[in-house]
Amino acid sequence: MKNIDRKWWLLLAVVLLCAVSAGTWYYRSKCHGMDACAAAEAESHERDRPSEPQ
Repeated sequence: MKNIDRKWWLLLAVVLLCAVSAGTWYYRSKCHGMDACAAAEAESHERDRPSEPQ
């Protein structure tokens, strides 16, 4: 019986670790939703071509 309990705890720990990792990756990514992705894309193009000539 203890082996079964240990397997469930291990599975729960792995699932929680994956959830925390995915949440951290999502939080650290620049894109949170479609509007943010479009804004990030526009910002990256704006850096490539400055609006004022130098």
